[in-house]
Amino acid sequence: MFGGKAGLLAAVGAEADRQLADELRGSLRHDSVEGDMRSLCRAYRRWALENEGLYGLVVGEPVRSPRGDMGGGPDDDDNVDPHWRGPLLEVVDALVDEGVFRTADVHETTTAIWASLHGVVSLELSVWRDSPSAEQYFETQLAAILRSWTVGGAGGGSSTGSDSGSGGAMSRTTVAG
Repeated sequence: MFGGKAGLLAAVGAEADRQLADELRGSLRHDSVEGDMRSLCRAYRRWALENEGLYGLVVGEPVRSPRGDMGGGPDDDDNVDPHWRGPLLEVVDALVDEGVFRTADVHETTTAIWASLHGVVSLELSVWRDSPSAEQYFETQLAAILRSWTVGGAGGGSSTGSDSGSGGAMSRTTVAG
């Protein structure tokens, strides 16, 4: 039916990919693009913590399936972006279009942001699982990610002021939202 163990794992991974994409889309409130970015990143972490085994299938080494890898070309069926990446791409694209994030290639920016998110989430799953500070570590990394891409943030330009957490420029470490 699935073509063996690899096919079964691929099918489970594809379903998990769709579940994560649905979770990320469901986290978007559309009240502000900055708020959506924070909500999406937090939903990514929450889903990973609640679905640790599935998370490994979605972001780990491909078993080979519809999931593909992150670097595929448009004509290569084996290199299709995962579904969960769509909401992140859309929010990053909106942040660039609205001038909140500095102008950069949206795919490269999204990949860099995902790499940071994946790193901190993976550390939480493997090292900080029982740490009462794990959530603060995540929030600190989230603030750093956002600040590094914000126009005038650490990634370039001059400072644009403080972030109230409710839709202002994302240039300071405050991440309450």
